[in-house]
Amino acid sequence: IEYHKELAYFFDLYELKSLGSIEEKPGVPPSARRLAEVSLAAKAAGVRLGIGAHYHPDSHLQKFSELSGIPYIKVPMMVQKDFDSIEK
Repeated sequence: IEYHKELAYFFDLYELKSLGSIEEKPGVPPSARRLAEVSLAAKAAGVRLGIGAHYHPDSHLQKFSELSGIPYIKVPMMVQKDFDSIEK
């Protein structure tokens, strides 16, 4: 399960299935009710991991993990070369 629907290409590339997103609407933080519903659904469906971007709120991901028993990780959505460290 993902926090925000933004990993579709990643899931397709690695043939992974997602239960959906923790956010009900993009950009709108999930309510307590939404977190509880998604957590129970994820647990019942056998979801193994929650994924969020490094900028998503830890509090929502932690609450999801507490309610579902499913661990989560935060990953970068973009990487950028540090051009200042390149030798000239």
